[in-house]
Amino acid sequence: MTTEAYYPEHNLSAEYSESERKLKELKANGVKLMGFDYDLTLFDPKDPRYGHERVVELGFRTTQSEIVFLIMSSRGAALPHIIGGIVSERFRLGSTASPLSCYLSGGNGMNLSRATFDSDGITLEPIYQINMEDSDASNVIDAYRSLQINDPDPESRKVFHDFLFNRDWKGLVSKGALERAREYGDTVFIEGAKVSVIFPAEAGERKRYLEQFRYSLEPQGYNVVCNDEPFVHVSKKMHSEDGKPLDGKLKAARRALDMLRINERNAGFFGDNPDGNDKGILSFPYSFTNCTRFHKPSLSQPPFVLKSSGSPVGTVYEAVRFLVS
Repeated sequence: MTTEAYYPEHNLSAEYSESERKLKELKANGVKLMGFDYDLTLFDPKDPRYGHERVVELGFRTTQSEIVFLIMSSRGAALPHIIGGIVSERFRLGSTASPLSCYLSGGNGMNLSRATFDSDGITLEPIYQINMEDSDASNVIDAYRSLQINDPDPESRKVFHDFLFNRDWKGLVSKGALERAREYGDTVFIEGAKVSVIFPAEAGERKRYLEQFRYSLEPQGYNVVCNDEPFVHVSKKMHSEDGKPLDGKLKAARRALDMLRINERNAGFFGDNPDGNDKGILSFPYSFTNCTRFHKPSLSQPPFVLKSSGSPVGTVYEAVRFLVS
């Protein structure tokens, strides 16, 4: 017997009511941890109101409310690098006198660290880490070059050029990884948790190449993630002790909850991709999304659709504001 899929976009009024009820329930339980995806959940590259600085402000506000702040992202070393730069500047300007302590998971759950950002820079205390070896990087690069992409997105290449030649990655990315990536014309970035490459900007063309890329790499034990942008991220597939596939972000979230002895009923999770790389963290009892176009078993099952405020990312901030007020 099969169950017909339920699509929230066809029942938004009820979804909004249910998410409001669940937010109130979570607040009444007592919020001890909030976990977030990053891009298009906390950060919107097209809306200056929700830039990286706004994420740091949210981190301070959350931790000052004695709530653990956890970010689980496809980004790797770039994330602590960005946050560290903003916090250091706040110290320099005297706009903060307190460090920001939080938990960061990069590469879609390939690592988890306790991070402290203060006037002295970044301190990362690894909790677990699953690295891409040199042979893994070779496999990814070989598969990428075999696609013979003639037009990787120029704007994305500018980002990688900046990463490869202008940034100080001390303690975050090895010198050897940077030197190796520089050989590929600003189209490859190698770090511990993942290898990232640049595809074309045009969505249809990118999709065709992505199908070939996945066909080549997924049978070899790699995850290939593309969040509707030219950047494509490759990391190792994770498995449980009994050999079953394991969602990386879900692993990071559960490890944080177990380590901190926080019950699921006291934790809220937020993401924008419930049918993709946020699926694991959006399975928790109090998980919420700013996405409407996905399917789930029923109205009463997570994730719960947050009521739109005009900005999908702004919708997440409004929910957090309610929980910490």
